[in-house]
Amino acid sequence: MAEIIGMATGTVERFPGAFPSTAVSDELGRLSDLLRSVCPPETQISFSFEGRLQVHLDVRQRENVMFVKMVLPTLEAGRFEDITIGGKPGHPFHHRISANVRA
Repeated sequence: MAEIIGMATGTVERFPGAFPSTAVSDELGRLSDLLRSVCPPETQISFSFEGRLQVHLDVRQRENVMFVKMVLPTLEAGRFEDITIGGKPGHPFHHRISANVRA
């Protein structure tokens, strides 16, 4: 059994350093930084893609929901559109603001 374990570990190669960033990850990072600069500090930011890119901003306080909803359309000449408000799945005390991201 020890021989098999020794053979398995001897054939594993390391990844060649860090993976280079891509245009997509750079743009998502830039959008995240932009949103972090205008949203309340505890805002959780995530993205999803199902045919179109969406951003999801999760906040706890109701007054933050209205603030974020008012600020989003003013960023980058209306880049964030079709803004909706709902609950965060699995987190009953969080509010989710979602918006489509124009290319």
